Amino acid sequence: MNIYINIEIKKREFESRILLALIAASKGHTVYLMNQIQFIHIVPKLSPGIIFDKSITPNPYRIGLLKKYKSKNHIITSIDEESGLLDE
Repeated sequence: MNIYINIEIKKREFESRILLALIAASKGHTVYLMNQIQFIHIVPKLSPGIIFDKSITPNPYRIGLLKKYKSKNHIITSIDEESGLLDE
């Protein structure tokens, strides 16, 4: 299966995304690593697969983009890596 991984901030996310990509590729998946701009413009044109995204903040633009992905039979996953914890 195709797996599309979004890298928003390379300095912070690249190593973990590479590890994820290597594990998925070792299991026979085809993995694409892309920056945010590539992700938005290229993924809807590619074969269906799993979209591994960072967040799916519900604003009108993102909702439209997610609907576009779904209409192309992509599976959408999201992980929120920012916990929002406060230090008091």
